[in-house]
Amino acid sequence: MISDICEITVDTIDTHYWNCNPLPNELPGWGKITYTDYKFFEEEALKVCMETADSEVAKKIAASIPGCNCIPFSDVDWYAFSKTNATKEHAIQQITQKLHIPLSETIAFGDDHDDIGMLQLAGKGIAMDNAIPEVKAVADAITGSNNQDGVARYLEWFLLVID
Repeated sequence: MISDICEITVDTIDTHYWNCNPLPNELPGWGKITYTDYKFFEEEALKVCMETADSEVAKKIAASIPGCNCIPFSDVDWYAFSKTNATKEHAIQQITQKLHIPLSETIAFGDDHDDIGMLQLAGKGIAMDNAIPEVKAVADAITGSNNQDGVARYLEWFLLVID
């Protein structure tokens, strides 16, 4: 079983499952973390993440699951697997359609691989200063890092310039 040889996490609507035992110290912002070996796991998953240094393994897993999206993390040997339409850009499209907001009037902020599509879709795509180079390459502008209140600084500047 693959969960016996690597770390796997599964996010559900209210719990973060992990096969790492003992669990690491509580991680801020992760919510409830529960240990499992996944042998009898039957909950509906929002996202599954797996640790592997071999990108080909991640690609083979994604290819074996119909409608699976696989995105690498930029700073660790982890990959996120989710449904193809479970993306940030799909969420923005759904919200803007329901609220009748043109995409040209949206702003998105990002720093990692899974943010690229969202930044390209939004009216303004803003990269954080600590973003990976691929994110900065598609962004309309760059703001301060996550640790420097970059989103707040950009919005404050943007709103003052418009007024």
